[in-house]
Amino acid sequence: MYRDRTNLFLSYHRTFPHQRHWRSQQGPGAGGEPGDVEAVGEIGAAEEAHPMLEMAQKQAAQLPPGFFEEVQRIDAELAGNDVHMVALAKLYRKNALPGFVDKTADEREIEALSFKTIAGLQRCYEAIKRLQAGREAQRFQGRALGRGELAILENCCRAYAAKIQAASHRFRVMQNNYLKFLNNDDFKPLPAATNDQETLQLLEEEGEREAQQELDSYSQQTLQKQRQKQRETQYLEDRDAEITQLAKGVLEVSTIFREMQTLILDQGTVVDRIDYNLENTNIDLKQAQRELDQAVGYQKRTQKCKVIMLLSLLVVFFFFVVLLKPRSSGTPDKGAGARPEDRPAEDRN
Repeated sequence: MYRDRTNLFLSYHRTFPHQRHWRSQQGPGAGGEPGDVEAVGEIGAAEEAHPMLEMAQKQAAQLPPGFFEEVQRIDAELAGNDVHMVALAKLYRKNALPGFVDKTADEREIEALSFKTIAGLQRCYEAIKRLQAGREAQRFQGRALGRGELAILENCCRAYAAKIQAASHRFRVMQNNYLKFLNNDDFKPLPAATNDQETLQLLEEEGEREAQQELDSYSQQTLQKQRQKQRETQYLEDRDAEITQLAKGVLEVSTIFREMQTLILDQGTVVDRIDYNLENTNIDLKQAQRELDQAVGYQKRTQKCKVIMLLSLLVVFFFFVVLLKPRSSGTPDKGAGARPEDRPAEDRN
C-alpha cells in the first residue's frame, strides 16, 4: 500500500524555482531528447508562473507606504538644520567677543548658514504640506491608503509639525539674539582719529609759516574726519544690509511658524476630544456597573420567585392528585364489617 506523493513533490518543486533553470541549462545529451527537455521546461514554467506572481504580489504588499520616504527626507533636513544651527551658535559667540580681527569671512559664513537653515525649514514645510494633501485625498503617489496607513500618516503629520515648529523656534531665538547684539553694537562709539594738539600749540607761536602749517594740519584733520565718516558710513551700510537680510529670514521663519501653529492647534483639539471621550467612557462604565449590580439583584430575586413558583405548582399538583384519586368501586357491607360486640343479642344466640 503506497501513498500518493504527487502533491508533496509539486509543493517542493514550487518552493525551489531554481530547479527549472537547472533543467533548462542541461543539454540534449544530459538525458532524453531535446523535445522532451523543452516540454519539461514549459511545464515547469507554467507551474511556477502563478507562485512567483503571488510572491511578487506579497512582496509588493509588504513594502512600506510611499510617504515614509517623505518622512525620511524630513528627518534628514532636520538633522542638517541642527548641524547648521550648532555652527551658527559657535559663530555668534565668536563674533560677540570683542576683538580687532576682520570678521567679514565669519559674517559671510553666518549669512550662508542662515539661508541654508531657512531653505531646509521651507523644504520640511513643503514635505508636510504634501503629506497633509495625501492624507486629505487618501492617496499618495497614485496609491490608495488604507485606514491604518491614514492613521499613521496623520500621526506623522502632527509629530513632524511639532518637530519643525521646535526647530524654527530655536532658529528664531538665535536670530533674535543676534539681531539684538547687532543693534546694540551699532550704537557703540567707534574709535576716533588721534589729533596732535601739542603740535598745534607750538605752531600758534610762529608766524605765517606756522599759520600755513596750521591750515595744512586743519585740512588734513578734515580729510581724516571725512575718511573716517566714509568708513563709518560703509560700516553702517554693511551692518544695515546684514540686519535687513536677517530680518527677511526671521519674517520667513515667522510665516512658517504661524502656519505650523494651526497644525499644533489641531493636535490640541484632538487631545481635548480624547480627554472628553475618556471622561464619557468612565461615566458609562460606572453606569454599566450599577446596571450590572441591579441585574444581579434581580437575578437573585428571580431565583427565589422560581423556587416559590415551583413549590406552588407542586402543591397544586398534589392537590389535584388527591382530588382525582379513584375511590373503591362498591360500598362495604355495614353488617359484615361490624364487630361481633356490635351485633344484636339475637344473633349471638
